[in-house]
Amino acid sequence: MISTNFSARRDLALLYYPSEFEFYWFVARTYAELRHFSKKGPLPHPIMRKVQDYLGESLKTSMTDAIMKSVKYHGNTMRYFDDFLGNGDLDMNNKTVEYGEDRLYTTAMAINALLTTWTVYDDKNKSLVWDADTPEEVQFTLAKSANFLQNYVLNSDLKPWNAFFSGSIKGPTTYGGYPLNMDEFFNGTVVPGDVHHYRYYENSARGVKGIIPEEEYQELLKEKWNGRIPITEFHGFNAYPDYWPFWCSEAYTYVTSLLALTKFRNAGGFGFLDAH
Repeated sequence: MISTNFSARRDLALLYYPSEFEFYWFVARTYAELRHFSKKGPLPHPIMRKVQDYLGESLKTSMTDAIMKSVKYHGNTMRYFDDFLGNGDLDMNNKTVEYGEDRLYTTAMAINALLTTWTVYDDKNKSLVWDADTPEEVQFTLAKSANFLQNYVLNSDLKPWNAFFSGSIKGPTTYGGYPLNMDEFFNGTVVPGDVHHYRYYENSARGVKGIIPEEEYQELLKEKWNGRIPITEFHGFNAYPDYWPFWCSEAYTYVTSLLALTKFRNAGGFGFLDAH
């Protein structure tokens, strides 16, 4: 997903967990655990080594590039990251207002994702060790982001909000109207009629069985499914007027911020900022 630009349709790819940065951290943690144990000896199964290599390549290229392109600047010594909470309002002149209500959380997640990708824990020294190929700009961005978080996480008017979980339907892009070739009742009986119309919406399972060839799927996207043409582009959660539920935990923001700052200090990261 990371290597194939899932973020272009994260409304579908991250159906219940809308934070792109949180997803990066989840994947990076799996990679870090595999790396940590592979340093002690062979992993239990060869496929685990392949997974480690695949994840590492995706995280160090596609994920790192995506995060670095999302960075925002706060003076010369600080950088931060925003997601979408509080950044969709308009002022009296119809101009976008950015309140950055998930800025603290998103910055913490960006730090955690990058730091977990580019360091490995050394059991002997009880510290995180930077990979030899860590780009200097990544270290520099981490240092300035940690500086921002350290200064603002407890001493600002920024909201410690996040959207760590959400409802599945978040506007027209997440309605169930996409091409399919299977519509069955829960007992396995095929629903009679055209699969374009979801006549037993709550009582049947719909989806794709097998593989639909690319050219055929592109043609199916031009047809109506459940009464509407599928939406093929996503312009962000703030681009649509629909309301949808999400779960927020201020404690989660604070604990992930504490983790980010603690791990960065353990890796000697603040010294990098002082040296520059």
